[in-house]
Amino acid sequence: MIDTMRPLGIRTPRAAICTVCDDRFLPGLETLLHSLGAKMSGFSQLPVRILQNQDHARVSDDARARILTRHENVTFVDCLWRDAYDEALEADKHRPAFLALESFRQTDVERVIYLDSDTLCLGDLSELLFLDCDFAAVPCRRPKAGHFNSGLMVIGSRLLSESVADEMLRLDSDAGGYWADQPLINAYLECHSDLRVETLPEIYNFMYIAGHPELDDDKDFQALRPFIRLVHWAGREEKRPKPWHLHTPLSEADVLWKASYQVAAGQL
Repeated sequence: MIDTMRPLGIRTPRAAICTVCDDRFLPGLETLLHSLGAKMSGFSQLPVRILQNQDHARVSDDARARILTRHENVTFVDCLWRDAYDEALEADKHRPAFLALESFRQTDVERVIYLDSDTLCLGDLSELLFLDCDFAAVPCRRPKAGHFNSGLMVIGSRLLSESVADEMLRLDSDAGGYWADQPLINAYLECHSDLRVETLPEIYNFMYIAGHPELDDDKDFQALRPFIRLVHWAGREEKRPKPWHLHTPLSEADVLWKASYQVAAGQL
């Protein structure tokens, strides 16, 4: 248990895991679900919600059926596409990322753990369910992207509100639409200093971007590997290929992803 973890008590809060996916990220989703099932205590008892939109971020019917057969705790949630998403949009390929904001509209639970679908679970994330705060995440590696990276977010009940999500969409951000949901979330947090916000250690969202032309290869991965709970292939596809695009893995993290994907694919 790390220092920022303050158990709420014996009772496990009503919680859900949310992610966003379309067919481009389908290998990532399948691998993430498999890795959560293998590493996260109590995962099978948690509802998992795949946020999508029929026009802009959709998983094909065949893939849906395949995933639902394997994972009884998964549901696909069709979200409204909001005009404000188009107003903030920089490129069509960024459309799905805006649906991460729909995680804040899950008002029937007390806690949401949001995960990007280009992540891989390497250790137990269940202690995040007991984090006593309104919001928690790992800092970005690049300042212009905002303070927190939205690849993993812990959202408490105070922020699970339609009004919170609506306010985020009204905020301006210097980052424009390039970073999609991330600058809007950070701008909201900056506007509300009364929120209990926790900064998580990087092991909960280790942004492995070896091969990214704008950042050095991360030399800490080997040292931190035994402690890393979630590894994240952060960055744009044109700058840092996702692991499912690689014929030959570029790094140890890519090897770990491929091994997990091969097991997942054999089960689906």
